[in-house]
Amino acid sequence: MRVLCKCGTEFNVDKHRIKEGRGKYCSRPCAYKYRTVISGSLHHNWRGDNVGYSALHQWVKRHLGAPNKCTACGTTNAKQFEWANISGNYQRSTDDWVRLCGSCHNKHDDIANRGWATKKAAQNV
Repeated sequence: MRVLCKCGTEFNVDKHRIKEGRGKYCSRPCAYKYRTVISGSLHHNWRGDNVGYSALHQWVKRHLGAPNKCTACGTTNAKQFEWANISGNYQRSTDDWVRLCGSCHNKHDDIANRGWATKKAAQNV
């Protein structure tokens, strides 16, 4: 059976492939070119603001790109650059994130004192 692809190419397909819902494109590259990708709030796994820590960081990196300069100290030579949350509420808003190097991110999150507070709380239990 002759079928017309979206790119305008005619090609042969077996009838059973059409019944299965296949045989719509002339090649894999053509299928990838014309496929529709469902993303964002239309995707079945969308969780809105009720998203996990890692997924939210992936979303930020996808929307803001990979950081390459620290906004606090201005360095571009650090081993690692990270997106740090400003408010601590971890919202899906690009305005709530800042580029920081690893050192400035630890200072921003007050990692040193947080560790001691957790240890003291565990000892008092």
